[in-house]
Amino acid sequence: METLACDLLKLLDVSLEENVLATTYEKLQPLLGKHHLKNIEFISVLVSVSSEAAEKELIRLGAINRILELFFEYPYSNFLHHHVEQIILSCLESKTAPLIKHLLHDCNLVGKILEAKKNSTMTGDMNKPIVPAEGRSPTRVGNIGHLT
Repeated sequence: METLACDLLKLLDVSLEENVLATTYEKLQPLLGKHHLKNIEFISVLVSVSSEAAEKELIRLGAINRILELFFEYPYSNFLHHHVEQIILSCLESKTAPLIKHLLHDCNLVGKILEAKKNSTMTGDMNKPIVPAEGRSPTRVGNIGHLT
């Protein structure tokens, strides 16, 4: 199971994507992609079935934290936001104290939400996956509705 879980976490790595999506308002690179979303959906299902072994492995690998990072890196991906919302709800409704502790303390969920709320406009940081198009001013991030 450990090898499978490590491989699953590697599938969440978007840094290897080379495709660029240029829209009228922004440039998206790397793309999140359908296969990353399917892996996140699979992890959402793993969390929702309340398997203690799966929860321990996801905690050990830092998969939930990585998915939360993706949530904030891709503020306009509604499909991603839906799955992250389901993961958070499943964690909070879980009867497993380690999973709740991991989400709130190790993943710093509240801190990440407060930071995102404070910085609710897109930055021009070229190291981020989404950058405003040339000549465009930064917009309000799209995931802010999920945070409030």
